[in-house]
Order: sequence, then structure tokens, then C-alpha cells
Amino acid sequence: MKYEQTELFGLYGLSDQSQERVNDLLKEIREIYRDSKKSILNKESVVCLSADLINERTEKAMALLLDSQNNVVKTLTFEGTVNKCLIEPREIIKDALINDCLSIILVHNHPGGSLEFSGADITLTKKIYEGANYFDINCLDHVLISHEGSLSMRETEEWKKISTARH
Repeated sequence: MKYEQTELFGLYGLSDQSQERVNDLLKEIREIYRDSKKSILNKESVVCLSADLINERTEKAMALLLDSQNNVVKTLTFEGTVNKCLIEPREIIKDALINDCLSIILVHNHPGGSLEFSGADITLTKKIYEGANYFDINCLDHVLISHEGSLSMRETEEWKKISTARH
């Protein structure tokens, strides 16, 4: 059984003020965790780092820039609208080069809950995969998150098409 965070607060009888404080603390914990050295081990690690995107009402995206040990060196965040988020592949690749990163993981939310990659999501991932590859930077995955769960593009047929295409 899944509960929304506000439902859980209600179950425990937390006041609005207490709920606000818990939310503030959770945000601080995520920021500390995000800013500390952390390794990306799997999709769950990515979801944990981007969990605050789950309940957003607009699309937001992140690019996690990783070193040779898959530690997050830098996180880029992109703000969007209710149904799209403008992400510039050249900015992601530029920051990866400037920060001596060897890998990139993309993550974004679908506020409506859909766990299907759109055509635009796939096109964007392909551009970043191919552009980064030119500089020997690996695009490791694109993870989609929503209140319905998460999906790794690496687990889909689309990833096979992107990663085996001739450049």
C-alpha cells in the first residue's frame, strides 16, 4: 500500500507546523547527502538522490556527473513546465568536461505519474549519449521517476537502440 507523504503525516497526527519542519529536515538531509561524496551503485541510488523530484508539480531534470569511481562530482538541475523540461546537451557535456567527469546519468520526473519515456526523452538521451561518447564520457542511464515508481532506460529496448547505433 502506497501513502502520500501528507497522508503519512495525518496517520501520525502531526500538526501543520510539525509537517513543515519534517519536510525542511528531509530537504536538508537530501542536500547534505547530495553534496557529500556518494557513489552511484544502481537505479535505487539515483532515485534516492533525486527523490525530491517525485512530488514536484512540474517537470524537472537532473544530470549527475560522475568520476571514475561513480562518485557524484556535480549535479545539474533543470526546471521545466507541467509537461516538458528544456535540457541542453551541450551544457551537460561542457560541465562534464570542465569537472573531469567520466560518466553522466540523467534523471527526470513525470508529474502526471507516467513511467514511459516520451519520444523527446529518447531523442535527448541519444543526443547526450552520442555527444558525450565523442569525448570518451559514458552516458550510463536515464532514470524516470514519478509517484508511480521508477524506470531505468537501460532496462528498455530503447537503450539497446541508442547504445548500439552506429555513430
